[in-house]
Amino acid sequence: MNAQAFRDWLQGLCRLAVCTDGAAAYRAVAKAADIPHESINLVAGIRAKQHVNAYDARLKQWILRFHGVATKYLPNYLGWRRLLELHQNPLNLQTFLIHAMG
Repeated sequence: MNAQAFRDWLQGLCRLAVCTDGAAAYRAVAKAADIPHESINLVAGIRAKQHVNAYDARLKQWILRFHGVATKYLPNYLGWRRLLELHQNPLNLQTFLIHAMG
């Protein structure tokens, strides 16, 4: 594939922006194809992925006690878990009700 064919393919594929690790070659292609380019800090991305993986592991461990949940109730369980993670201490009834009432 030559450079022009690559640019045409890339323009057809990209509607918003190209996100890369910031290598000069990617910036040059995006500039030549007149496509917005965003550089992503890979170290920060790795940390974010580790954070997501850790949360996923904690969530799965917590959900095991319920032997699975119905999909229609999943938002309720996720909200409950989010509340538990927000308040590291054991929740008292008053705090729980304040959050539940919005």
